[in-house]
Amino acid sequence: MPDYPIERDGYEISTDTSRLDLDRIQAFLARAYWAQGRTRIQIETSIMVRKKPAARPML
Repeated sequence: MPDYPIERDGYEISTDTSRLDLDRIQAFLARAYWAQGRTRIQIETSIMVRKKPAARPML
């Protein structure tokens, strides 16, 4: 998937997963009640899975 960065109000949104700060993401998730206990490997895996194209539904 090509990178489509969008900048607005001082924030930048990008589809480039290589730009993610995994240490910051893991620290945030460690404080979120709904994600406590997730390992670094689980977080990295979930991000990598999202990079793959979605399967097309069978008709």
